[in-house]
Amino acid sequence: MFLHWNTEQATSEIRVIPRYFRRFLGILIGVVFMFAALGKAWDSSDIVTTIRYLLPGGLAGIPWIVNGIVLILVFVESVYAVLFLGDYVKRIHLVLCAVLVSLFTIILIKLKLDPYSPSCGCLGLLRFSAKMNHESGIGIVRNTAILGLLLIMMIDTERTRKSSSNKQGD
Repeated sequence: MFLHWNTEQATSEIRVIPRYFRRFLGILIGVVFMFAALGKAWDSSDIVTTIRYLLPGGLAGIPWIVNGIVLILVFVESVYAVLFLGDYVKRIHLVLCAVLVSLFTIILIKLKLDPYSPSCGCLGLLRFSAKMNHESGIGIVRNTAILGLLLIMMIDTERTRKSSSNKQGD
């Protein structure tokens, strides 16, 4: 008696992470985005200072540009909080979120390298360090962890997508 091993079927059924753990990761990322959005909405003074610091000279003094950037950040982070907490995340959301978090990380690295930079204002009033420059370092670690979780979810999404396309082709 010979055992027949169908490798296509075997790989299509392998999940990188169990569904409940994937859901947990989504909730974890959603909570971070929720705190970031609510923190900035509650008190935007730190993020306004950071945006003024990062913008070129002339633009930093125009209030509607600075306030517009804050509103866009709060909106985008709120959308991602809803997507992740509500389990509405698709692969494109994961990719765009990874691009956004990567951009935030680059900005945090710039802030970390300058000893005179303001606090990042990432989470509004929620602080993990009394020193302004340390907030950026903590943000870099947090964002790196989020990028790792997003990568795991992307790989799992790709495997699940391949699995469903293999089943439709049968």
